[in-house]
Amino acid sequence: MVSFGIREPERWAAQSGVFVTLLVAWGAPVLRALLHQRAPHRWPPARFGLADSIIPAGLQRALNSDVYLTTLISPFLALGFTVSFWELSQTRSGWLALAFTLAFAGLAWGLGRTPVRPRVAWMHGWTAALMLVLASALLLDGDWLYLAVVLEVAAWTALAQRRAEFRLERAALHVAWGWLALWLLARLAAGPGGAPLRHASAWVNLTAMGLAAILHRREPERLVYWPVSYAFLLGWMWGELGALPYGQVWVSVAWGATSLVLLGLSVRIYPRTLRIGGIGTLFLLAAKLLLVDLATVPVIWRALLFAGMGVLFLLVSYFYPSLILPRTEEKDRSPWERAARDDVQK
Repeated sequence: MVSFGIREPERWAAQSGVFVTLLVAWGAPVLRALLHQRAPHRWPPARFGLADSIIPAGLQRALNSDVYLTTLISPFLALGFTVSFWELSQTRSGWLALAFTLAFAGLAWGLGRTPVRPRVAWMHGWTAALMLVLASALLLDGDWLYLAVVLEVAAWTALAQRRAEFRLERAALHVAWGWLALWLLARLAAGPGGAPLRHASAWVNLTAMGLAAILHRREPERLVYWPVSYAFLLGWMWGELGALPYGQVWVSVAWGATSLVLLGLSVRIYPRTLRIGGIGTLFLLAAKLLLVDLATVPVIWRALLFAGMGVLFLLVSYFYPSLILPRTEEKDRSPWERAARDDVQK
């Protein structure tokens, strides 16, 4: 953080200027939005008026959304100047960011109870969410930081999915999930952070995968999130179980059990998606047995694994027709999606 190197009396004067600027830059547009909602003919919406005569109307609407832009930008500028004026430590900066989070969360709740446009209130909520991410980065590290960011993104994803007008926010959340996936990949590549299955990183990583899959159950999102989450899950098993004694044996057993669970669930839930995942895992397991286990696993375990794999393929070949034939007319829908479709038809 940049330090301005100003003396104590000057700091209070500078801080007063920051406070007044925040009130004007953030408070004036919000007040104007409230007045416009109450008397639109007397109080037209505020506009920045940036080159209105030469830019398209759609871009004008984006540039003139001053109540949204100033709500998002002003508190971060105020926080940055305050930290620089007072040369605050990282921990104190984090607590200050948390105070901004609570303030804007309270403003979002309060504005939501006024006749102002709902999006004005929600913008304060998104600002609070971003400020909370910053506070988490300043106050936490390691597993706790990753878990905090995952939970925050998951909470806002669930909230955004409930409101159809949050198209831009949902797009931004997809970017956030992609960033978390890269972070998770780096964590998995680093290997177990302690004894296998007995360290916090293992369960934090598993929580991230589960939330990504649970929150994106609908098409077309699940066509991306589910394969990626499932690939991470198989990699998680490889890293955690593979570090145990006879680790590759446990990895093969876990992959086989997972494929059976997916095939069993495909009878009632998401038939096509889960069935493809289960069958694909079986073929991946067969390749692992030939390429990895055949060279690394002791003979007795090798024999048991190949025998179990044979029994597994026999069971699947026997029950596979019953998994697909009765449901050839059904699309890949969950019970909740089918119930919603039936309600619409009624």
